[in-house]
Amino acid sequence: MPANVSQGAYIQKTISSAFVTIGDVTGISISGISRAEIDVTALSDTSKKYLMGTIDSGTIEVQLNYDDDDTVGTNALQPGGANGTTVETASVAWKIVVPCGYNGSGVAQTQPITFNAFQQAFSVEAAVDSQLTASLTLRIDGAVTFGACAPA
Repeated sequence: MPANVSQGAYIQKTISSAFVTIGDVTGISISGISRAEIDVTALSDTSKKYLMGTIDSGTIEVQLNYDDDDTVGTNALQPGGANGTTVETASVAWKIVVPCGYNGSGVAQTQPITFNAFQQAFSVEAAVDSQLTASLTLRIDGAVTFGACAPA
């Protein structure tokens, strides 16, 4: 199967009970999905034995261009919430949509990846001869669901 391009991928956050696309995103990374390892080795065993424990769904890292006037992008992600009006402490629904090729009729398809997460960290970076950038760390709360590819 050929690789897919990432151009066209986007991330959405639930704001006021609706998914809203976060603007100016330059990168998205899902990392750290793992299972707990439970050592069940007995003293009489000659090799280690393990059981698999619960899944830790890890974190999502989002990189974006910083734009404080963007109430649906950078500003909505800041720890104070949109325009600094609220402090978000609850896990909310998020959705990442990635391209996944074309169907037999040549129609572009996308795959939704859904999860609940807390906004764990938000930072702004400035450098010489560079735009302001921001990064966001989402701590996944529960399972990640990788949906099926479907026409966009």
